[in-house]
Amino acid sequence: MGATRIAHITGESWMEATRQRLAGYQAALEQAGQAYDERLVRRTNWQFSESFTATCSLLEQQDRPDAIFCASDWLAIGCYQALAVNGVRLPQDILLAGYDDQKISEQLTPPLTSIQLPYSELGRLAVEYLCNQEDAATHVMLAGRLKVRSSSTRE
Repeated sequence: MGATRIAHITGESWMEATRQRLAGYQAALEQAGQAYDERLVRRTNWQFSESFTATCSLLEQQDRPDAIFCASDWLAIGCYQALAVNGVRLPQDILLAGYDDQKISEQLTPPLTSIQLPYSELGRLAVEYLCNQEDAATHVMLAGRLKVRSSSTRE
């Protein structure tokens, strides 16, 4: 059975990455037939210590989340620490996913499920833009790839 109370730990609201990841979170909830609940969203300055505090505040809720989506793998590391300090087991008690698929994601215990960005394609497009002097107003959206690991799967 999937998660029904999915929290989101994200960054500062003025950042485009924050806005896009929050919009993706909201769209996924809607697609799953779940309501968006602002009480499950925590905004941080992208630091481990802030995600640690944000996770602790989520765990203090009477009806705490059964899953957390962090807007970066670095935020997820603070989340891992807070869960451990509070005796919450991954993935038995709560599911966790990150974003960016940093190399450390595979080394965490349990390994972190994350969205892998197409860095090679992003680099290729940047150089192509520089070489061809394309219109500066061009925006390109590339799809990431979900790397499912043990932090989000229950047996």
